[in-house]
Amino acid sequence: MHLARLAFRLGPIVLTCATFVVGLLVALPADAFPGLLTAWKARYGAVSTAGQTAGCQLCHAQSNGGASWNAYGWDLFLAREDLGCDKDANGSVSNDEAFACIELLQSDADPAGIENGSEIGISSQPGWTIGANNVIYTVFGTTPGQTAPASIGTIDPDRDADGVLDPVDNCLEDANGALAGPNVQLDADGDGIGNVCDADLNQDGFVGIPDFGIMLPCYLKSVGPGKGPAGDPECRESDMDGNGVVQVQDFLYFLFGYNAPPGPVGAKDGRSIHVWPGQSIQAAIDRAAEYTRIYVRPGTYKEGATSTNGLSITKNGIKLIGMSSGADRVVVQKAQNQRNGMVIVPSIVTDCMSCHSSMAPPFDLLPGVPPGLPDPHPLLYDIEVSGITIDGFRNNGLFTERVDRFKIIDVASINNKNYGIFPTLSRNGLIKDSYASDSDDSGIWVETSENVQVVNNLVENNVNGFEVSNSDGVVLSNNVSRYNTVGAAILLLPDIFDDRPGAKRIHLRDNQFLDNNKPNTASPGSILATVPSGIGVLYLGVDDSEVARNRIEGNNASGLAIVDYCLAVGGSDFSCDLDPTVTPEFIADSFASRIRTVDNVMIGNGLSPDPSHPFAFVAADLSVVSFSPDHCYRGNVFTTLFQVLVAPLPVCP
Repeated sequence: MHLARLAFRLGPIVLTCATFVVGLLVALPADAFPGLLTAWKARYGAVSTAGQTAGCQLCHAQSNGGASWNAYGWDLFLAREDLGCDKDANGSVSNDEAFACIELLQSDADPAGIENGSEIGISSQPGWTIGANNVIYTVFGTTPGQTAPASIGTIDPDRDADGVLDPVDNCLEDANGALAGPNVQLDADGDGIGNVCDADLNQDGFVGIPDFGIMLPCYLKSVGPGKGPAGDPECRESDMDGNGVVQVQDFLYFLFGYNAPPGPVGAKDGRSIHVWPGQSIQAAIDRAAEYTRIYVRPGTYKEGATSTNGLSITKNGIKLIGMSSGADRVVVQKAQNQRNGMVIVPSIVTDCMSCHSSMAPPFDLLPGVPPGLPDPHPLLYDIEVSGITIDGFRNNGLFTERVDRFKIIDVASINNKNYGIFPTLSRNGLIKDSYASDSDDSGIWVETSENVQVVNNLVENNVNGFEVSNSDGVVLSNNVSRYNTVGAAILLLPDIFDDRPGAKRIHLRDNQFLDNNKPNTASPGSILATVPSGIGVLYLGVDDSEVARNRIEGNNASGLAIVDYCLAVGGSDFSCDLDPTVTPEFIADSFASRIRTVDNVMIGNGLSPDPSHPFAFVAADLSVVSFSPDHCYRGNVFTTLFQVLVAPLPVCP
């Protein structure tokens, strides 16, 4: 077996067995490569405890090292002698080059076929497998049939201890394998997720009320003709424990999985790849299978695979994790004057410039290109990006299109000219602990999306700090927006009304909107360029939303402005009687309605509006330029008020 490994590693190099053995005997000290374990911990220690728990037995058969190796150690030994692993072409293979060279091997030949990099990423041992199935290597030969040492941590990952290794277990956290029975990997709907952790009975990717409506009629049905899972196909998936009847235990499994995606399953959680400075992040994304974690070490990366996008993610389940710490960050910068830092989109839309003449707003299409995608539904699922700075791209930092279930955490967008962080036509997302600055449109823009949480972010020195437009179910909470032109622009817009009609349930809670008085540097001639500097929060044509417990202070034109759309654009080139994108359906929805304003502190606003702006006269802490009588207010602290309806402010119940 070791000769086969040698042939694989040395490729065209031909060595006789005698030469090979003599060479090793001459060259080999007791510890073949001093500092190897230290170097391994430096590379992987932040994401893996395998080296800490195994010590020298990470690579060796003996706890004190020596001249016998497990399969992983032997592969490392061979990689150090293989100039095919010499990525910097300096004539020798470093420890790091050897580690990288064997990440995709399956050294221990475990029954699940887990690659070394994936085992390391989940803190299991890449050189040992369960049972008497290990081979020990020396320069004299091999000794098969060996068991792994005791007390070296996880050997093969099986977190639910059911006898099915994690990467091939269709329920990672609920035992349903050979050691658990009777539900041995039962998967009644064939979706790859075992019954015991698959309460998604209608297969829409989330466990909710519709699934409860399927479970309840099946609950407590008895086995028999026309009843229970044995005779009723509708109930087979509801029999989550596989005992032939839907009863109390199945209902408990259902409740444990409620209000979450089904799973998790091994095929979606077991793989990992590591990227170091000098390597390509995009190359790792390209070689990754779906549901792979990609760990990126701090450094500056310039990805030149395309002239348009720095990075492109087009596969389900990719987790791109920057190992940033403090000021030591993963930074992606433009190469070849690229337009976008990172795009997370279906594979059919990665070539942006084959459809668009520009990646700046309003993203004009080339002649003859119809708007939208052939499939209106999300086409990409379960994406996470964290710990990455995107710096200096010609148009946009990071954007998603048609993604369901996304997380953007600790992402910094700096000096990306148009938009910083920009999910569009997406849903079920989180933007958290992130930063956006120096964009001439919006720092963080949620557009035509639904069910997105925007939490604990800082935006500054943009035109719009935050923008949410034509979306539903978006919550901004515990954010700081300062030194922008507009702190938060919550909008209904006509030019994207066909993509998503309506803007409602967009809530601002427990945020700070401070000193947003930056001069407006939006593209001349755009509708954004008509907005006055100095607005804390603008609700334009939006319905059924709450502004609660925010501090809105020091904004020169208005603290909180609630405005009907056609009133705001009247007399401009974008007036509702001139704009060709304004339809009767849009006009019917263009009135702001049912905005609930509760327990906000709005002070020091509206004290220095631009006198040349036609709306300078509405300057105040609270400006209500809306004819809708159904807004309400309670418990707010403010000094100045402008409203077009001369009546007491309605009190919220």
